[in-house]
Amino acid sequence: RPRGTRNLATDLREELNSKIQATEDGMRRKISKQQALIKTLSNKALQGDIRALNTIFRLIERTDLEIEEADVDENLSQNDAAILQAYLDRNK
Repeated sequence: RPRGTRNLATDLREELNSKIQATEDGMRRKISKQQALIKTLSNKALQGDIRALNTIFRLIERTDLEIEEADVDENLSQNDAAILQAYLDRNK
């Protein structure tokens, strides 16, 4: 590879860190593309998209993100909370 040539990781990092306009709760603000992708993915998971949910869980495992009970949305049904907790317990 020629000297000074950028690699895929550098290009991907730069692209994901670039800002876009997003509307959240009726307000326009700038967020990174990475944040936008995570928001979209988590919204799909909450709507029942199994592939999105599995992707979220893999990201959690990969980043060693710890989810505490306080992080769980209060609107989560008891059944959904139990399913999530069972998954987290199995994968510790």
